[in-house]
Amino acid sequence: SANFLSETLKLIEDWHEMELKIEDLLMRGEIFIAQVPEILLTTRHAIISVLKNPLVYLELPFKVRSNELGLLACQVDHKVAKMLPVHSMSWINSHLPTPILEVFPEQHRHELLCEFAMEKNQKNIQFVPVTMFRNRDYLEQIVSKYPNSLLYIDQDYIDEELCDLALLSDSFELKFVPSKYRTEELCRTAFKKNHTSFYDLPSRFLREEDFFSVVERCEASEIPRIVKMLTNEFSSSEL
Repeated sequence: SANFLSETLKLIEDWHEMELKIEDLLMRGEIFIAQVPEILLTTRHAIISVLKNPLVYLELPFKVRSNELGLLACQVDHKVAKMLPVHSMSWINSHLPTPILEVFPEQHRHELLCEFAMEKNQKNIQFVPVTMFRNRDYLEQIVSKYPNSLLYIDQDYIDEELCDLALLSDSFELKFVPSKYRTEELCRTAFKKNHTSFYDLPSRFLREEDFFSVVERCEASEIPRIVKMLTNEFSSSEL
């Protein structure tokens, strides 16, 4: 019985290695999913293939052709929605606005899917597996590209250096930065870069000249909000 158990564990290990090898070959485009024996197909194989060619979904074997994969195919290319099987159409159409990572179990949220999902809808950031954020290089790449990811990343992984990195992005906004990391230097740089950071400046850093600066740079529709902030921050005797 000990030999049987040992041999069984070895078979499982070999099978898993084979699945990973197929996954790597699909990622590199060296094989197509149609060449993979159905018995070896996994959801991860199907995800990779649909990301590369969403029409593949329509030809997937039943064992891996899920509504979730259909939704992914439609988010990659909306034209697929017109070709959906009737039995899948209602569920998929009702979930089209849903962040795609939300509908897949965590074990299927590999890096390729996460990259597509964040590019498509940045709300997906909150569903990226925590294990990916433990990789500092990966975390820095995400924050550089999507500074609003600071809103969704577990606070345990955020520090001043990461916030400074986010600040370099053209799409940075001060509201993305947790309050405890809004230093005066960071706030001043953010305000200089984008006048909308004014609305998220901690009151202890506000100066009278900031109001003049923001009025010069803002849209006319923002003036009432600025005036309200001005009257709240400074007494009439100071104005």
